[in-house]
Amino acid sequence: MLARFAVVAFMIGTAHAAADEPTGTPIQYEAAYFSQFAPRTALDMLRRLPSFTLRMVDPERRGFAGAVGNVLIDGEQPSAKSQTLEDILQRIPSSQVVRIEVWRGPQTAGTASGESVLANIVRTPSAGAGVWSAGFEYANRHQPAPNGYMSWAGRVGRTEYSIGARGYALKRNLPAKRRTTNPDGALIELRNERSPREFDEAALDGEVTRDLFGGTLRATGQIYRSNYEQANTLETLGTEGNWLGDEIAPYSEGKRTNELGFSFRLPAGAEITVVHTGEEFTSSADNLKRTAETAEQSSFNQVLDSEETIVRATIERTLTPTQRLQFGGEAALNTLDADLDFLVFDHGAWFPIEIPNGRMEVEERRAESFVMHAWHAGRWATEARLAAEYSQLDFSGDAQQSVDLTYVKPSLQVSRTFGREHQVRMRVGREVGQLDFKDFASAVSLTDDLIDGGNPDLRPQTSWRAELAFDLRFGAQSAFAAKFYHDWINDAVDIVPLDGGTIAAPGNIGRGSLDGVQLSFAVPLNRFIPGGSLKADSTFQQATVTDPLTRRERPMSDFEQRNLVKAEFRQDVGAHGFAWGVKYAYESSVTDYRMDEADRHRDSPSLDVYFERNLFAGTKLTLSAVSVQGSPELRTRKFYEPNRAGRLESIEAIRAYPGHWFMATLDGKF
Repeated sequence: MLARFAVVAFMIGTAHAAADEPTGTPIQYEAAYFSQFAPRTALDMLRRLPSFTLRMVDPERRGFAGAVGNVLIDGEQPSAKSQTLEDILQRIPSSQVVRIEVWRGPQTAGTASGESVLANIVRTPSAGAGVWSAGFEYANRHQPAPNGYMSWAGRVGRTEYSIGARGYALKRNLPAKRRTTNPDGALIELRNERSPREFDEAALDGEVTRDLFGGTLRATGQIYRSNYEQANTLETLGTEGNWLGDEIAPYSEGKRTNELGFSFRLPAGAEITVVHTGEEFTSSADNLKRTAETAEQSSFNQVLDSEETIVRATIERTLTPTQRLQFGGEAALNTLDADLDFLVFDHGAWFPIEIPNGRMEVEERRAESFVMHAWHAGRWATEARLAAEYSQLDFSGDAQQSVDLTYVKPSLQVSRTFGREHQVRMRVGREVGQLDFKDFASAVSLTDDLIDGGNPDLRPQTSWRAELAFDLRFGAQSAFAAKFYHDWINDAVDIVPLDGGTIAAPGNIGRGSLDGVQLSFAVPLNRFIPGGSLKADSTFQQATVTDPLTRRERPMSDFEQRNLVKAEFRQDVGAHGFAWGVKYAYESSVTDYRMDEADRHRDSPSLDVYFERNLFAGTKLTLSAVSVQGSPELRTRKFYEPNRAGRLESIEAIRAYPGHWFMATLDGKF
């Protein structure tokens, strides 16, 4: 079906093509286009770019390629991993942005991201400019939580620099009701839960760029700190409302990250990037369960120390006016030191409980090399790529073993433009998933009575993907993009039994498939609502595997963003200097298929109403109210005996109520 759709699309593109004009230049949005939105930073501008979605990249993803997002700065990929694209873009004042370019198809060939659509922020040198923001959030804890940032970017001689600092905090409560029933719906028990929680984070980051030895040297760095605490308490009631017991379960975690990166580009088309990231993640919990007759107490502490050092080099050569060749390689050293202490209190003393793979040391040496050939002629373009990846993982501690992994990753993309700015792309290639090092080490959840096992036998998930994408542009403000794809999955990562079946852990369960479509559009509504616009992004996908227990087809465990919808209506009333809008976000449920349990959970949809008003001296006030009061977070845990292939024993339905919160922000320029 996908192949037939592709043929029809190409025929339509050929039939509607205008004169055979080459389209080697990106689509350009000049700074004046964004002035109606009164932006303060490059991030504000990018959020108003028609039919473009900023790709959120997991900083835990190993390696540099594919982990740097879909945004370029002056044609260069940021030489950073732990810094999010939002952090980097907030350091760029809008006054320094000349234009934003949309690169598509052949224009993105050879970039580290592997994306087929990129946004390129083109800046102008400046003597100095800065932005700042200060505000607070007020939620159902009824305590204001401050947030803000400030940044400065400028030039001293031949050196350009930027520095930024930010802080964010929240104070919320997530009350919930837990209702346990038998398979016939008869009530077994009720649990009322209170969960006040606090989070705060702070970061200091910067960048320096200087012409050196005929090339350009760029250095980036970040220091990041965050802390999270929640004080869960649960009260258990019987079917008659009688008190059966309670549970006190405080939990806390912290994260410390330091990163330093360098990138040196030579005019001959060569580039070298070096990035080092160090992270310490700590978590701890205490649990006290009481009934009228008994009291049980337990505790855990976990420390995860990880480091990653990456060296990447590329060199590019132009063969003919229509062809270019790129060679490259990447080497990385990744380490993880995991230490888990689990204790129970019995007869007046604490006793340690050994958890399989709770104490692990992992070291990975990984190397990848690739060659890329790009060709374009008129309205046609191709990108052919061949990459090979090798990694060696050495485990010590609770597991003593060494694993070698080798993969070959070919891909081919064909694109064709039609009309003035429309484009259709077809791509087929092999993809290798990234292993999350945290999946190698076990963890404990005391409130849910779960042990998340670590599995050193875990292998990366691989797949062959075929995709068809359209990018249609109708004037300056209207755009529509669609991508259809199908994956043939091998070594699907799901949940498998560990330690004789008593513990569930990530593992490989064989073959699977993935079907999906991503849609986005932006359209002005000036004919109906002056200054109005509508923007939406959505993803609909389904990943299926054969359950190793029931031998039936089902969705993959913990498959995130199965269905995701984000939409925004906005009206800019320039004559009065204000704007208002409504944002909506919805994400479908996710299910974990454990050995004797199916755990389904869904976050609350959110509705955000905001108001922006330009004030004096270039400042802007933003008021925003987010409500999820009417639609609670849902979680359903189904328990089976002896496992999910057996009979259904009980069902626990959890409804949590995030409530709503209000935010006020004042921002401006230096």
